[in-house]
Amino acid sequence: MDYSKIECDLAAELGRSPSDRSLNVFIATKNPLLAEQVTELRSFGIGSVQGDRIVTAFVSPDAVVKLSDLPWVEQVSLAKKRRLL
Repeated sequence: MDYSKIECDLAAELGRSPSDRSLNVFIATKNPLLAEQVTELRSFGIGSVQGDRIVTAFVSPDAVVKLSDLPWVEQVSLAKKRRLL
């Protein structure tokens, strides 16, 4: 796992989460996604890839580890609920 690409809240959640639980994450890429990168994301169970450089997905902790090792992934962070101001 490339810890430099894992946001600190997500790293803490990985330590607490059972491996069969899905995590809601943002996957930021270095460049706009190419077709083969979209295919690779789908191999992790990510059904819909809508973003140009940021993808929101529910993935397993194991998938987070593998995603962080991909050279074209810039950061993986835990998606958080937003509150109204």
